[in-house]
Amino acid sequence: MVRPVFKTATEKPSAAPVGSIPTRSRHPPPALTTTLLLVNPAAGRGRAGRLKDRALTACRSAWSDVTLMETTAPGDGVDRARHAAEAGVELVLVLGGDGAVHEAANGILTARTTPLPALGVLPVGTGNDYAKLTGTTGLGIEQAASRLRSGRVRTLDVGRIASEYFVNSAGVGFDAEVARRVNGMRLRGPPAYLLAVAQAYGSFKPLRIRLVTAREGVEEVVLVIEVGIGGVVGGGFRINPGASPDDGLFDVCLVRSLSLFEFLTRLPLVMLGWHTRLRQVRCFKTDRLTIESLDGPLLAHLDGEVRTLGSRLEVTIEPARLPVLFA
Repeated sequence: MVRPVFKTATEKPSAAPVGSIPTRSRHPPPALTTTLLLVNPAAGRGRAGRLKDRALTACRSAWSDVTLMETTAPGDGVDRARHAAEAGVELVLVLGGDGAVHEAANGILTARTTPLPALGVLPVGTGNDYAKLTGTTGLGIEQAASRLRSGRVRTLDVGRIASEYFVNSAGVGFDAEVARRVNGMRLRGPPAYLLAVAQAYGSFKPLRIRLVTAREGVEEVVLVIEVGIGGVVGGGFRINPGASPDDGLFDVCLVRSLSLFEFLTRLPLVMLGWHTRLRQVRCFKTDRLTIESLDGPLLAHLDGEVRTLGSRLEVTIEPARLPVLFA
């Protein structure tokens, strides 16, 4: 008996915002093979598109029954990953960066099926922060596929703001402005983030916020609030170094307003994860929080994807929600 395979879509779908999850799929789910290789060809400034054939060969050597599909518009990865999950795929491999991982995870998490397929990452993006968590960062395509094939699945926590999930980190303030600038750059990796930090600092105005957790409510003037499931953001900043992705809790890092001298001298400490005891920094764990801006709508990022949201954000965690393949 011949197994059904994907029909590789080439038509450009009508894009939907990532956070706007439709209640019904735009297209009926196709019959699937067991493994989907989901490629964002624009990731890594086009590197993923150039590597897709090589990645498909590596993945078929590891899993044999693999079909490649490319995303063609913002939000397309959500739709395609959801279709795959609902049609019975067992593994979704992402060739791309943190944005592609974010979309695939949102598709898996909103699928009307159980069990959910596992998510694996072949990193070729700018920051590759989720790949640092799952053990594939710094590996070549063939090595990453081989390591994942012999790896294990862990069920990790995810966060949610309104109707959109995040799997590594969400932040408001300075880091969201940095993410906005990085997304428009041709540079990749830590140099892109360092350049964006330098560009953003002079024009950024600290935020007046009210932060409410299950235990307290405080008002602060802040540079950054970072809500982490993973510990690393921005391609190498260990802003929540004690984060555990499966403990059912967010790690939150709040950085108060800093002078230029303080900012420049403290920044290297964040890359090392040595900033947590500074007097301008507060770190804590919680399973939910509300961030309310006293200055109007908030610019936020979810896994590096920038959103302009309302002045009040409810951030909740869903423990042990997403199966993830670790190398």
